[in-house]
Amino acid sequence: GVDAVAVGGNADGQAEDSDGRNEWAAQPAEEARLVEGIQLDEADIEDMLWPAPSAAAGRRARPQISRGAAGGEAARKAGGDPPQATRRAPVAASAPRGAARESQRPPVEATAELRRLEAENHTLRLELGHERYKVQQLGKLRDQASMSHRRELQARQAEARAVRELQEAKDYVDKRNNFAQSEKAELLQQIKRLETLLADVQSKNAGLRGELQDAVADSASAIEKMTEAEGEVERWRKDALEHAMKLKTADQRVQQLSDVRLQDKSRIKALTDQLKAAEAEADARAREDAT
Repeated sequence: GVDAVAVGGNADGQAEDSDGRNEWAAQPAEEARLVEGIQLDEADIEDMLWPAPSAAAGRRARPQISRGAAGGEAARKAGGDPPQATRRAPVAASAPRGAARESQRPPVEATAELRRLEAENHTLRLELGHERYKVQQLGKLRDQASMSHRRELQARQAEARAVRELQEAKDYVDKRNNFAQSEKAELLQQIKRLETLLADVQSKNAGLRGELQDAVADSASAIEKMTEAEGEVERWRKDALEHAMKLKTADQRVQQLSDVRLQDKSRIKALTDQLKAAEAEADARAREDAT
């Protein structure tokens, strides 16, 4: 009977050691599940218990007496006698020292200690899972913050580039406006000179016509003067037509300059709209990053 008890105790210790190794082997898979952020139920976590620190501690946490009682209870429920290895047999003097201590330790205290260790193990597992989940979330937040920072830098660079392009466009338009204004002023002066010349021509033409009317009553000399006056009038008329053509050309040039100025204004407006769109996009990205 003593040998059977000793053999049963060794078999129980080996079984507990194999259970401990299996539990330690299953630990990395459970930790991987926690790192991936899977929220486990308390019932699932209670099923995954930490192993005992050593085989001896496991044997002390689950002594042979309690296993014998559990085996006997299971056997009695099944309608048979408990196995020989699980029966409570008297411990002889030649039994191992550890087996004697296990037989003398009350099973209630061992069960309470086991439950306390399981509860503490369960709490530590939960805290470890929560801390790892927090670390993972902090890593994600750090990545998001760095991405938001990069987007902000890109938006600032795009904004600076758009402002620089707008300033260059404004400088170009200002130069074109200054050139157009100077050319317009010169053309206006030419127009004024041509208008003055045309007025002089018209006044001279009126004077010549008056002289022609006065010369009609004169003699042949008056006819010759009239012929000469008509030739002069014709010459002045040609000059007037030439000046009129020049005036028309100047008007067309002024109209072209006005069209160029309108085109420049439309370009400035388009560039301003692009800048506003870029600023609105940057603000929208900043708000999205902030949220």
